[in-house]
Amino acid sequence: MRSECYRLYAILAVIALMGALGISASADPPSWSSFDPADVTGIFLTQLPTTDQLTYSLSMDSHPTITLSGCTYTVNWIQAYFLVSQDQDAPIEATNAVGINNWTWEYKSTPGAIAGWHGTDQTRIRQGGSKTLAYETLNIDNNNVLSGMHIGYQADATTEVTGWYKTTLISVPEPSSMIAIFVGLTSLIPIISRRRH
Repeated sequence: MRSECYRLYAILAVIALMGALGISASADPPSWSSFDPADVTGIFLTQLPTTDQLTYSLSMDSHPTITLSGCTYTVNWIQAYFLVSQDQDAPIEATNAVGINNWTWEYKSTPGAIAGWHGTDQTRIRQGGSKTLAYETLNIDNNNVLSGMHIGYQADATTEVTGWYKTTLISVPEPSSMIAIFVGLTSLIPIISRRRH
């Protein structure tokens, strides 16, 4: 495990050097093959992607992480979000709900389907932040999609690395839904209390 991390550190150092020399490793808009698998924690959608569910909130808690080759790093920001086909031949039918966020819409169907948005350095989601994402139409029937993101993470104390990664995100209710659940539960307290007496 430790030797794998050292090997990964060497790769990250090369990527950082490329960045210092102005050679971009991952800044261009992505294609289906751009996304590498990763495990993340602390990054959430309000609902898992489904057909005709058009609006989502993508958020990060105060300490999100990404795990690559057994090594875990702190995520600093997200600059893009895409639905990514698990199967290269499975379709995604999607259109953009214009004016919902300040990221740029992008859709590609071959080879492999992706549908989503990418931003700029100034419009990133940072730790503790969130962004509303909305499709005008969305059909992902018979397609187990993954969440694809352009992520910047801290490789060590002085090195930030970026890349395109795909994963399955955990869904969490929107804050308004949490409030409704809390209100509903607190309304049960008097009933439970009466039954005990």
